Amino acid sequence: MGAESEEIVVVAPPITINPSESGQSVAARCAKAVETYTQWFGPYPYSSLSVTQFPSRESQGWPGLVFLSSAAWLPAEERARLKLDPYGRVVYGDLMPWHETAHMWWGDVVFWRGYRDQWLVEALSNYSALMMIERSNPEEFRLSLDRYRDDLLSHTPGGRLYLEAGPVDHGIRLSSSEFPQGYVAISYGRGTWLLHMLRTMFDDGARKDGSQEDLFLKALRSLRERYAFKETSTSDLEKVFEEYMPASLRFEGSRSLDWFFDGWVNGTAIPTITLQDVRITNREGQSPIATFTLNQKDAPHDLVTSVPIYAVTSDNRRVLAGRVFADGDSTKLRLTVPAGTKRLLVDPFRTVLRRP
Repeated sequence: MGAESEEIVVVAPPITINPSESGQSVAARCAKAVETYTQWFGPYPYSSLSVTQFPSRESQGWPGLVFLSSAAWLPAEERARLKLDPYGRVVYGDLMPWHETAHMWWGDVVFWRGYRDQWLVEALSNYSALMMIERSNPEEFRLSLDRYRDDLLSHTPGGRLYLEAGPVDHGIRLSSSEFPQGYVAISYGRGTWLLHMLRTMFDDGARKDGSQEDLFLKALRSLRERYAFKETSTSDLEKVFEEYMPASLRFEGSRSLDWFFDGWVNGTAIPTITLQDVRITNREGQSPIATFTLNQKDAPHDLVTSVPIYAVTSDNRRVLAGRVFADGDSTKLRLTVPAGTKRLLVDPFRTVLRRP
């Protein structure tokens, strides 16, 4: 440009909010969370809940008090001017206020025992909020889980994958100069995925057993009742869930979740899972039999994964045929499938933390 050119500066009008309307909106969202969590986990533990603005991108939940980022107080149309990405809009929309409210149960009533157990209260609070989001906006629920998976598969400035920072029980040690966002990616992201896997495994098991019980929420309510105003650990979580585990999760017939906690909670892998050599044999007067090989790559040889297998029937329905265990690199399996099954799908609803 020549010397006579002028620099044009565009100044956006300032963001303004009506404090009364904003406060009512935040209060309504937090009150909704308190009502829902009371149904899921037991009574709200304090006489009141106060929520105040926090001039930060972050928020904090303390007993009876939430410091909520100023961005979460903005009306949706004003938040849009912050040019957040889709996940950022979820965070400052409902996820953050519902996450911090969940800390009244997870973190303020149920404490963590040591730094290796801190992931529990963050993951439990985050997944509690996501379950609420799922009710009204399944797309945002899916977007959030996909974001956590993608963050784990993203590269650090040094070129390593974030999933290599370590398992969830490494706590704040997950963040370092080599993994600057390690704690957030693992404790929040992988931790949330671990709970999602537990929930879907328990839900599928109840469905196949013909039960309508929500075993996942029953286990969490039991955890809250048993450890109210006490410290809890990852081991305690495993023991509580083992009390409610459906028969479909008994690896090698054992009523133990060691296979999940050893491989997934104490591990870092995000496997690639595929089907191979699928054959469906029809039998007169009986349900067809499917034989297939389940491959599990990009994972330790001893990783065990519970994988849902769906049958696609002749009328194009997707029916849960059952859950099977991927045990190591390659597992040959046999499964009874519904009549009219044309093909099989592995985890079509993406309930297992696996590579896309």
